Amino acid sequence: MHAQDGITSYYNWSVYINHIIATIITTVFAKTTKQVGDKKTAPFYRHYAYAPDLFDLINHCKTLSTHVKQVGLQEQLDKTIKQENMIRWNSLLKCLSNIAYAYEQLVVMLTVKKSAKIAKIDKELMMELITFFQPFQEATLAMEIIRHLIKEEFIIQQIHVIVSLLDPRIRRRLVKYGLSEEQIGKAKENLESLMKEHIPKQDQDDNERGLVKKPKINHVRGRRQLTEYNEKDDLNHSEGATVKRINSLDQTVIKAHTVNIELA
Repeated sequence: MHAQDGITSYYNWSVYINHIIATIITTVFAKTTKQVGDKKTAPFYRHYAYAPDLFDLINHCKTLSTHVKQVGLQEQLDKTIKQENMIRWNSLLKCLSNIAYAYEQLVVMLTVKKSAKIAKIDKELMMELITFFQPFQEATLAMEIIRHLIKEEFIIQQIHVIVSLLDPRIRRRLVKYGLSEEQIGKAKENLESLMKEHIPKQDQDDNERGLVKKPKINHVRGRRQLTEYNEKDDLNHSEGATVKRINSLDQTVIKAHTVNIELA
């Protein structure tokens, strides 16, 4: 619902909603470590104490996924089991969903191989966890669709590329954003024209001749010169005081000599 349609909006638009969802889920379900003295602890779940059965289930599913890959059972499954990636929260959902899909096959295969790894997995709890993750996955996919629609509707103009060139962080990624070399080159030419239009002529000439250079300041030399200047200043001050004292002494001698002559 949008205010521009005359309908009150009950929701605030957030361009970072996918990132927020990923941060929340990763914070809860991903393992972390802690620095104790000069060593790191073994990876652990922050909230294990609140739901030990749930986190044990996740560990068992990860172990099963690794085992299936190591013993070469992937090729025998109708749908391969994706391994969980701690960077992407939805990889855990894929891992759980794949195990749920191939559960019956895995029971048969692992029973023949006398492996008890599948027996440790609580299927009912696993299905509940998958159901819990599903709305987050749907919201993420919906936001991806909206993002692509916005990208298709948004027409990149030269002024957008020119402004991007002024940001060193974005300037290096323009090609990754889908801009062609031709677009970037044209934007650089337009930016140069704009700068020449607005920069005073004298500054342009100085820049072209290389006359405008930021002076390199030698702070050590500056401090040394300042020290030498202060020493000279102190010396000059001392010499001036000595001269004044000599002149005063001369005046005293002259006065005494004058008085002696008058008395004589």
